[in-house]
Amino acid sequence: MMDETEEKLKVFDIVNAISNTKHDYFRDPELCTKAEKAYAAFLVNKALSFHMDTILYANEMNQRGHLAGLLQHDYLINTVRPRRRKSDKWPKPFDDKDIKAVMEYYECNYNRAKEYLTVLTVDQLSVIHDRIFKGGAENVRHSRNGGGSTKES
Repeated sequence: MMDETEEKLKVFDIVNAISNTKHDYFRDPELCTKAEKAYAAFLVNKALSFHMDTILYANEMNQRGHLAGLLQHDYLINTVRPRRRKSDKWPKPFDDKDIKAVMEYYECNYNRAKEYLTVLTVDQLSVIHDRIFKGGAENVRHSRNGGGSTKES
């Protein structure tokens, strides 16, 4: 059973150790099992790929994905030079309501919906949005002139 003061080791703690602090969680007797569980090679490589000086190291580990987490960690912790790297938020996918509407209406995947959008007109998109509209308190339509809902009182 875990104490309340004992925290779970996160993959970003390992990334910070590789790129900055050089604390080897895999060699720490108290944290080695947690480090093995927390180490996700894909996420570590993705986090390192955002920096110009570590992208090639991340690519090397992507090419050798069959290696155990410990081996990948040892390579990265011993080759990446320690320095403070600015970490921005990871880019999120763009949320397009038209693509979601086309995906739902035609029951197709994202790439096929993007293809459909290139040939659909604005009027056809409007019809698709009207047909898939489900209503409800969260989905109340607003009139095009900007005032109130289209519900009749």
